[in-house]
Amino acid sequence: MGLYESLLTLTDAHGEPAARIITQQKLVRYACMVTQLTQDQPDQILQKIQTDPELRTEFFTLLNGCAPDDQTQNARNLMKVLQNTSMGKAPVILSIIITSGFFLILTLIILSTTVNLDLGSNKELVYLLVGTMTAGFTQVVNFWLGSSKGSSDKMSLLSLQYSQKTTTDQ
Repeated sequence: MGLYESLLTLTDAHGEPAARIITQQKLVRYACMVTQLTQDQPDQILQKIQTDPELRTEFFTLLNGCAPDDQTQNARNLMKVLQNTSMGKAPVILSIIITSGFFLILTLIILSTTVNLDLGSNKELVYLLVGTMTAGFTQVVNFWLGSSKGSSDKMSLLSLQYSQKTTTDQ
């Protein structure tokens, strides 16, 4: 039995279904990262994870942190199906509308102060609109850069940490 199969057996025995969702490469890489061993030492990797409760917890935490939950996976599958339809283009179109509206309202505010454009009794309404558009703009930025960016950064840091530990161990 290879390392991958042994890790699957171990995770199944502990009731950790996340291992079945991610790729074989990632599962083995995470086991190597946690144990600070290389793939050519499968017996030592398994022994360390099985005998050390802290390493086992760290391994399962890493697995669960990278495995998407059902809602995330369902949303991704839906976007794949809809990507070539008009509904698949909705996030892009809404993002353009909200971003354009935000900068249009912001430009209106700046011009009203520099050109002495009198907003009259609509001043509070325009400021309320600026606040709403700012919140919408923030959501657009979070949609395109938020959680995916953070997750990507986390994996980059973990990989860097693993590579540094591997070079110092040799």
